[in-house]
Amino acid sequence: MACAGHKGEECVKCKEGFLVKENACVSQCGPGYWKSASNECAKCPNGCSSCDETRCFQCSEQYDLSSDQISCVQRNPVSELRAK
Repeated sequence: MACAGHKGEECVKCKEGFLVKENACVSQCGPGYWKSASNECAKCPNGCSSCDETRCFQCSEQYDLSSDQISCVQRNPVSELRAK
């Protein structure tokens, strides 16, 4: 564990080169998270698999990028069935 500060079993701060993600220290945030200025992994909005603090870059399955290309919107299963 690369914790530099503890609160019980949770990491509140990590050693240099690590990021806080869900109360643990990790070397990378991974899909569905972005690295904040405070070296924490922040969760992307629902349906978004790749993002930063202002927008989504890639959507999860069953989601499409919105018309403004900022967020992801859930696909309508009824319209998908009609398209087939």
